[in-house]
Amino acid sequence: SGTGSEATATLVVTHKEMKTGITHPFIMPDTALVDPALTLSLPQRVTANTGMDALSHAIEAYMSQKNNTFADAVALQSMRLISDNLRLAYAQGSNIEARAHMAMGSMLGGLSIANSSTCGGHALAYGFAVMKSLPHGFTCAMALPFIMEYNMLAIPERLADVAEALGEDTSGMGPREAAYEAVNAVARLNHDLGIPLSLEELEIKHDEIPKMADETMRIGRLLSINPRSMNRDEAVRVFERMWHGFE
Repeated sequence: SGTGSEATATLVVTHKEMKTGITHPFIMPDTALVDPALTLSLPQRVTANTGMDALSHAIEAYMSQKNNTFADAVALQSMRLISDNLRLAYAQGSNIEARAHMAMGSMLGGLSIANSSTCGGHALAYGFAVMKSLPHGFTCAMALPFIMEYNMLAIPERLADVAEALGEDTSGMGPREAAYEAVNAVARLNHDLGIPLSLEELEIKHDEIPKMADETMRIGRLLSINPRSMNRDEAVRVFERMWHGFE
């Protein structure tokens, strides 16, 4: 796995109890060489975290209000490649074919956010990452199905597209039912990769939710382009949902 950062102009900074992203054209490399052979020795945990980070890039780029025709096409192909290959790369780290497909999927995910953007999922991830000094990809993975669920009211058709890209059979389903399949597909993938399905599993205290909501609200740049608006009370409710989690 990789995160696709080589195709973006953004970096993530953690300082004490604050985590945020910085975007500037100077961060974008002139040339990036992506060699999947360099990922063959990645530990399973890093493979899972970075792979899900890449998937969150693709799905959030597709959900974002900054979506566009080019970013959409790239994001959907990224989703297909990651959905088809991440479990195999996780289970068989030396499988060069799976690693190559993940390298391409991750890079395409980076291209998708470079031409669109992440949105509410990353804002939520920043909100609780500092609570336990958690890796960026890990928190993005945990937040992803919950922001998809939250956004269903606003973009059921787009999330139905995501379900199809993730390999779900949505024939005969309406957009909302198909959108649920996308949410469930991501939750199952997290489960298969050993990523917790609730904040409670991380031993994050319930009374820390207001602080996490406050941290999330600082990320106004990403919340402003989420397809469904989110205020502090709504952020609290999403974290409540995350604390209880999926069964």
